Amino acid sequence: MNILFRVDSSSKIGLGHVMRCLVLAEQYKEDSVVFATQDLKGNTNQTIIDKGYKLITLNDGSVDELIQRINELNIDMVVFDHYGINSDFEKAIKDPSGVKILSFDDIYEEHYCDILLNHNIYADVGKYKDLVPDFCEVRCGEKYTLVRDEFKKIKIKKKSADKDKTVVFVCLGGTDAKNIALPVLEILSDFDDIIVNLAITSSKKNIDQLLDFSKQHKDINICINCNVAELMSNSDIAIITPSVIVHEVMTVKLPFIAIMTADNQEIMYQYLRENNYPAFRQDELNELQMEIKKIMSINEAIVKNEYGFFQIKNKPSKKALQEYYANKYYQEEQGSYELSYDEAEVRYFMNKIEQRHAVVKTISNVTTGKMLDVGSGEGFTLKYFDDLGWECIGMDFSHAGIKQNNPEQERLLIQGDIFENLEKIIKNGEKFDLIFLDNILEHVIDPFELLNSLNKIISVDGVLVVDVPNDFSLLQRYLMDNHHINQEFWVSPPDHLSYFNKEGLVNLANATGWKTDKVMSDYPIELNLLSPNSNYVKDPSVGKASHKKRIEFENFIHSVSIEKTNQFYESLIDLGLGRNIISFLSKF
Repeated sequence: MNILFRVDSSSKIGLGHVMRCLVLAEQYKEDSVVFATQDLKGNTNQTIIDKGYKLITLNDGSVDELIQRINELNIDMVVFDHYGINSDFEKAIKDPSGVKILSFDDIYEEHYCDILLNHNIYADVGKYKDLVPDFCEVRCGEKYTLVRDEFKKIKIKKKSADKDKTVVFVCLGGTDAKNIALPVLEILSDFDDIIVNLAITSSKKNIDQLLDFSKQHKDINICINCNVAELMSNSDIAIITPSVIVHEVMTVKLPFIAIMTADNQEIMYQYLRENNYPAFRQDELNELQMEIKKIMSINEAIVKNEYGFFQIKNKPSKKALQEYYANKYYQEEQGSYELSYDEAEVRYFMNKIEQRHAVVKTISNVTTGKMLDVGSGEGFTLKYFDDLGWECIGMDFSHAGIKQNNPEQERLLIQGDIFENLEKIIKNGEKFDLIFLDNILEHVIDPFELLNSLNKIISVDGVLVVDVPNDFSLLQRYLMDNHHINQEFWVSPPDHLSYFNKEGLVNLANATGWKTDKVMSDYPIELNLLSPNSNYVKDPSVGKASHKKRIEFENFIHSVSIEKTNQFYESLIDLGLGRNIISFLSKF
């Protein structure tokens, strides 16, 4: 098949159309492909030639001239990617020549073509109902997104803990027709801790002005006709336009800020805004500085440690953390936490404890004895084991939660700093047959010290049950990669200072003298994020409803079989699924 791509580039048009046509042309590498362009000022026609394609230059790009070329080259299909070509032009080409026509569209315009391609993530096939003929095949959305191979192959280099400066990639169109690069650079120059790489083409006007600015600021680099994919791979943040480059930064999973510079970017701009991506109009550049600070704080906050889990780089002081838990935690309603619970949720709490106790009984001969609940919270674990006749002790910074929900257990609670109280227990030589550490390890400044201390007070046959959130999981990464979410919502200092995975938790346990007997998970509530109707990250108003459905499901399967429920959740953790990781540890 002989295929002709009709596309232009210039200092006003830019090169985005050419680049995506080159990607599409790769799909027809077994066919004969030729490009037809005009010789406009600031064009990037050489890029087409460098890719090995034949290029013909048009005089005026008229219907008659194009039909002549179609006949000369015996063209079977014409690809139009040009805002200056409308449905009348397409019809005037197709009717006399009989060629097949594929037309790019970004803004829901009328076309007369055989194939309509809108490869943007926002594309809606329903909007083309009355805009294309009945015979037209409409290809819309992410399934058809065109991204160059070099972006698919690269991986973003995770910012290391010792990296002093954040690298910002800036590309506001190869030609930057509106010339907003300079005011953006002026904003970025106020930061002392960033390096800026501005990507432009040689057709950009006012290059000299940008180069002069760069000379005055040693951390601002002007990259002319550079390898954009390589620049992205070494960056921490991108500042781009809401155009086709959005697909590229999403492909390489680079956090970005979009600045609208042209009317044809309006739909992508609206899509990004509706999906909580940071996007601004050209007259909103005052928002840019704050948004950069926000992204930098997330990027710089998290580092991966030697055990394989993530931690907050700049942790709060011991005093600040003590005050936070003593004066706020379990005293303010936030997220799914409430000051009181209905019968179904209380049953859910007790069912989870019973499930964990069932596992304990399978891996230990201990049937009763001394039990320590570190971080007792609202006192449900203390109540469960106290009712069974265990000798129970609880620890927490605050008594507010237990006083509100299980006041009869308050007598068992030691209030104050957990580490200080553990040190007293160690000095007294006390031993415990069972220790619960339920959603505590992620909160403390030093999880290594905590597990190490608990190892000193566990009995020979005792069991430590550790429950932590499952963060940076396979499912969470899938949700990010496929744009169901656009932020690492689970990163929430000062509440959580560590972010565990199964491997990291096991490694930490081994390093502190613990043997891992069993690991399981619980309900993968993040499955709700796959649906826009239950995506509580994009729409927090549905969060409590999602939580209630989780409770209903977990209570149901518990009623069927505790043993099979545990088997189910043991299987899930092997897939990396489940909102929490529950590890059962014993002394080496």
